[in-house]
Amino acid sequence: MKKYYADRNSLNILRVLSLVLLIVIGIVLKYVLYILQKRYPDYFAIEGNTVAEVIIWSIMILFTAVYILYILILLPLWYNNARYYVTDKDIIARTGVLVKNVQYMKLSAVQYTTKISAPLGRHTGFNFIMFNGYGGRMMFIFLSQKDADEITKTVRLSIVKREAEKKAKPFGKGETE
Repeated sequence: MKKYYADRNSLNILRVLSLVLLIVIGIVLKYVLYILQKRYPDYFAIEGNTVAEVIIWSIMILFTAVYILYILILLPLWYNNARYYVTDKDIIARTGVLVKNVQYMKLSAVQYTTKISAPLGRHTGFNFIMFNGYGGRMMFIFLSQKDADEITKTVRLSIVKREAEKKAKPFGKGETE
């Protein structure tokens, strides 16, 4: 049994991209406030905070709280808990933070796989494998390029072996080709 983990490079890239997005949202909201102050100077001349200022600052605080909760707390916990296993008979995905999710798929049930690699997937860890089986689908997400290639090769060899055994097997009573 071989164990695989989610690639931490993708976590770091997601952190940086979401921080940049948070900063851009903050700048846009401050610009909206600036435009409102220019357009309605009499309304913003009153003492204390206006409704528009309270709403914009509340939105900024909300986005910051979501960033802290999701990107800095929940996402790293998910990366620590994400484990993928490939055995000679099963494919297993264990993920989740608050609710643990375990998916099993028989290797013999896999019809085909799809490997998806983002641009620069070798460096970013944005490599995904989708297993399509009889009546179901399973995904391994945020894998390193090396792990994704190794898993895909293992499953492909299993499918080829299964097909070769099926062709070599003589037809039984009442079966036709």
